[in-house]
Amino acid sequence: MSANFKLYSLTEKAVTPIIQEASSPLMTEILKIPVYLSGLNTFSKTLLDFPAQFHNLWPRTFETSCREKDRITWKVDDQIGYSDHHALFIENRETIDSMWIATTIGPAYGEEALLDGIRLKLSAMIKVENVNGHVAIAIRFFQPGLGNVFDLSDYQVIVSENHLKETQDWCHIEVITSPLFPAPARVQILLRLSGTGKAWFDDVVLTRELDSNTSYKK
Repeated sequence: MSANFKLYSLTEKAVTPIIQEASSPLMTEILKIPVYLSGLNTFSKTLLDFPAQFHNLWPRTFETSCREKDRITWKVDDQIGYSDHHALFIENRETIDSMWIATTIGPAYGEEALLDGIRLKLSAMIKVENVNGHVAIAIRFFQPGLGNVFDLSDYQVIVSENHLKETQDWCHIEVITSPLFPAPARVQILLRLSGTGKAWFDDVVLTRELDSNTSYKK
């Protein structure tokens, strides 16, 4: 078996428009991808705002139980927000589960190791419109030695007790774990809409708390 190959040489002038044509759609898509940042997340930043850290930042992902993509919309809304004019947005046009996820938090992804006895607190501002179902936030985490890190059924999920539904203006929602032993190696943030309607998520922040007055021992 033989194969024939041809090599072509192009001048810079000839190749530049080809690169620009290929890159333009990619850049447009990157502009739409929100990133998880340590601290307060207002979703006004994308991967392109951090060129020096482009390979160190992780984009948020989106999951839905819907197979028909025309029945759902997910995006960074650049018109509506709590502290600015940006927020993560979900619209379900049929009864399904959809959620934004930040999956790359914790020492497994280069962050400082968490201490045993740590408590994780997730808070967000949420606005909902015509929700038939509920909107909530949750912390999902994996603790070393307690199952398979590649099996989500071995992760613990703590969901906010307050669920939003129908139509409500911006509300502060939070969820906090009990002291965790052992400390998690991987942490995920879930912002989800179950049912139909619209939901906006803004000012999302994950904090770590350790009670200095308590000796946390397993």
